[in-house]
Amino acid sequence: MRAHLSYIQRKGSGKDGERPELFGSSEKSELTSGEAGKLRHYRLVISPESPEDFPLQLLAKKLMQRIEYDTAYSLSWVGAIHENTEHTHIHLVISGLDKKGREVSFSRKYISSQMREHARDILTEGLGERRPVPEEERLKKEIKANHFTSLDEAIEMVSRAGRVSTRALRVVAPPSHVDAALARLKFLEEVGLARREDGDYMLAASWQDSLRLSRRFASYLGAAKQLKFTPPSLLRLYSPEKDGRIVGRVSAIGRIDELSNNNYLLLESIDGRAFYVPLLRRPRGISVGDSIALKESLHTAASGEGEQRQSPGGRASSASTSMHLLDMRYAKLPDEKLKSELRRLGTRRSGFGLHLS
Repeated sequence: MRAHLSYIQRKGSGKDGERPELFGSSEKSELTSGEAGKLRHYRLVISPESPEDFPLQLLAKKLMQRIEYDTAYSLSWVGAIHENTEHTHIHLVISGLDKKGREVSFSRKYISSQMREHARDILTEGLGERRPVPEEERLKKEIKANHFTSLDEAIEMVSRAGRVSTRALRVVAPPSHVDAALARLKFLEEVGLARREDGDYMLAASWQDSLRLSRRFASYLGAAKQLKFTPPSLLRLYSPEKDGRIVGRVSAIGRIDELSNNNYLLLESIDGRAFYVPLLRRPRGISVGDSIALKESLHTAASGEGEQRQSPGGRASSASTSMHLLDMRYAKLPDEKLKSELRRLGTRRSGFGLHLS
């Protein structure tokens, strides 16, 4: 819990790049000391569609009051407002021990359904019924969305063997969608999921999978931008069963999403591929730039128990509840060992900076 509280209060995530202020029913120390610090706790992210229309601290406090009314708990909780992303949101942490010394427990259904309903009701009472998002505004958001969108459906419709004819797109797409679809193709090019060719676009073989993966792993497309030796189109999700032992260089280590403490490893292998490896825990003893051999998985775990992303405006669903995180064995390799692996494959990995004799 200490690590997560430090994360939600980190410098740079608040207004104007400052450290966000903690608010709530308890002091930070009350959640981390004694028995409370040992028990399971609950993390929520509240992300209203129009965060500027309703005071977010008030939304959090009213939500906690309704949860207390439902459960009869006297909750010990803190929150922080993050303004470092495109969409301002609230991080909430609820202690596993309430103020009367009772252990707190919520069912998964209550977290994913009832809490969300409460948040939506509070916003509706304060702002009135939700107004539909204007079409122009929706398309603008879809242009740089890190997930599969209606614009991608239009692109997929005119794609032939991976080639998207801009002329065909102008004919098939509704007139109001054409400019947005072309802008979407430029975005796909920026993130390595498409390339220009003779006035058209060639889509990467895995472009739909990459966008769908990015809905589960918020950092997936961002990781693709950190590749040093491999085209982004060759990035794939690592599977212990399919991919087995991988030898390569670590290009990035980062956090999977805003909600969890889970991390990912970006590994560029000596055979020309690149892998996004979702990890159960942050790797120890290795750093960006190290050469490693990724070995077998000890076990996998489904992330998300007790951790839900609430989107009262209907924007999102549960957070990563089906994500399989890996507990991997890995060994750090000196350059001589990496050279030996390269010789064994009979390949010279471009950009690794190794001279094979």
